[in-house]
Amino acid sequence: MIIKHNSRELKYKDPYGAVPCLSRVRLAFEFFECNRQQLDVSSLLTLRWEAEYDYEDIYIIPASVEYIGENESSGFIVTYILEPEVLKRPGTYFYSLPDFADRQLTVYRQDLDVPEWFLNSIIYQIFPDRFYKGDGPCEYKKDSFMYATWQDTPMYIRDEKNDIIRWDFYGGNLWGVCQKLDYIKALGADIIYLNPIFKSISNHRYDTCDYTQVDGLLGGEEAFAHLLEEAGKLDIGIMLDGVFSHTGNDSIYFDMYNKYGKGAYHNTDSPYRNWYRFKEDGTYECWWDIPAVPNVNELEPSYLDYIVRNDDGVIKTRGKQGICGWRLDVADELPSEFLRELRAAVCDDQVVLGEVWEDGSNKVSYGARRTYFTEKELHTVTNYVFHDNLLKFLQGEITSGELTEVFESLKENLPKHNFYALVNMTGTHDIVRLATVCGDRDMVKAFSLVQFTFPGVPLVYYGDETMLEGELDPDNRRPMPWNSLDQASVKWFSDLAGLRKSDSCYTKGEITFVNMDDNDIFAYKRTWEDREKMVIIDRKHRGIEYFDKKVYSVVTQAGNWAWLLEK
Repeated sequence: MIIKHNSRELKYKDPYGAVPCLSRVRLAFEFFECNRQQLDVSSLLTLRWEAEYDYEDIYIIPASVEYIGENESSGFIVTYILEPEVLKRPGTYFYSLPDFADRQLTVYRQDLDVPEWFLNSIIYQIFPDRFYKGDGPCEYKKDSFMYATWQDTPMYIRDEKNDIIRWDFYGGNLWGVCQKLDYIKALGADIIYLNPIFKSISNHRYDTCDYTQVDGLLGGEEAFAHLLEEAGKLDIGIMLDGVFSHTGNDSIYFDMYNKYGKGAYHNTDSPYRNWYRFKEDGTYECWWDIPAVPNVNELEPSYLDYIVRNDDGVIKTRGKQGICGWRLDVADELPSEFLRELRAAVCDDQVVLGEVWEDGSNKVSYGARRTYFTEKELHTVTNYVFHDNLLKFLQGEITSGELTEVFESLKENLPKHNFYALVNMTGTHDIVRLATVCGDRDMVKAFSLVQFTFPGVPLVYYGDETMLEGELDPDNRRPMPWNSLDQASVKWFSDLAGLRKSDSCYTKGEITFVNMDDNDIFAYKRTWEDREKMVIIDRKHRGIEYFDKKVYSVVTQAGNWAWLLEK
């Protein structure tokens, strides 16, 4: 027996893609090479509902059966109707028939959306210590060192256990970010996402010492307030990095080295004692077994109060200062309940971006189905799926058909407002830099052309716009090369930002993937109202082509890599 069903065609599934709760969904299957008796056995549809730790199988009886051909054995069309009472709960549903692969159906809360302003944005990510050393008061750290020159290569000093014992600081600060706001604005950025800025002993600051203080080395609260004010004048929002799954062991909360006097490590009566999970032998649970970063119990009431619930807590305090949102570190390690409380605590126009490395619509983490988009948790996630698979195509590791399948799955699985909010990055502080992966300027241009014309919000990791190279951490955190900017590359990214902002096709337009009958050619259309744009990437002939007379002279400088077509 042959079963035919394509969940991306309305004749088989209506409506397309993810749906809100209490929707009515029609599913149709075509059966060939079977008789009626076989059909009766195999036509019972199983709908499996999954949300966090809850699972349930629901059996759906056919709504209609239509015979195909001249006699009953030629084939059948079987239609199932999922009535609103069936899809009354948000979560990830999978439907299947015997001997037929699962298909995903995402059902989300009806009151979910994404702030409209975010969908029209471009993000510029800054690792503060490595961006620019500006003029302004800063406090220098004890037991650390500064490089003599901005051009030195990042490094770690480790002990015999491979633990980092000294940190390299270049002296970049928030004053410096303020002094480069015109450069950032000229790139077309609307949001500056800052890697952690709260007090810490490290240069990356993912081992928070005090959530209530901006690190003095960055200029402290004075510099941060100044940045918010000056960026606001240019309509640039500031997004902070929230590291809420763990703290540093050298923090006011844990205080392993007895600097503060009330930390959890030495004091069983500490107000922070229940934040951590101590074992009988005196050891403690830590993030990825790294002793420097003890895990916290995010659902401990006093921790929830401190971070999320209290009016003077971390989330609400920074929200009232005027930040535009949060990027949440290791979001898959934060409990769903914590994410929901945090989302409820942010202002309505602020965005919650989660660090997630997979398709967030069907992510399973620590044995639980995550509900980032079906419940009120995240607005968007870091789209490593886009980044990694586009690079695989450009480098010849997958075909255009395989790339299209990946992107079609994202489009189908995610609620539309979340799909259009996915953050598509040139790179981040956790991966090899784009210029190093690509190896040449033309491939960087091909990647970025897709990035800026694809559904989602583009993110440029500082330095990627000037072909800054770098292997994995710490090499991908080199200082910004202000004295040797690749002006042609910077202009390319600025022009792409201008292209994206010039037409709603690129921010709101529907995307349709085009089969060019060639494994080396990837193509898609963006359609909005009466306008249509088309991007074609030909990796075999290293060709990027396109039609848009307003920017044609700009794009043909891409080294004959792509074409953008306009109707």
